[in-house]
Amino acid sequence: MDCPSVARRSPRALARLAAFAIYRKLSDEQLAAQARATRRCVLLLRQRLHDCDLVSYTRASYSLGRLDIYDEGLMAEVVEEVYDKLNLFSPDGLAALLTGMSLLGHRPPDRWLNVFASRQRWCW
Repeated sequence: MDCPSVARRSPRALARLAAFAIYRKLSDEQLAAQARATRRCVLLLRQRLHDCDLVSYTRASYSLGRLDIYDEGLMAEVVEEVYDKLNLFSPDGLAALLTGMSLLGHRPPDRWLNVFASRQRWCW
């Protein structure tokens, strides 16, 4: 399996974990398994973050927000990875990216927010 496909699978797995947790009542055993799987996905995501595509960054941010898994270092890395790519995101992608950050209480640097705000004006 090549690195880019591994990088894409971790955010997809996080998205599935988030969806499952939201719509189902989990037993203690299932919660423990979910926590282990989430930790593995986060570790893999951190290792392969520079190989992710735009959708993967969005999925990761939104899913971590829905799961309430805050890793300040990882979110700071996501912010840095996408900074030069903000103009490539769709409006929905930008919204999901920032929604995940806001759910976690993560505030990107002002320079990032300025680019984000100017990108939003392009979209509307």
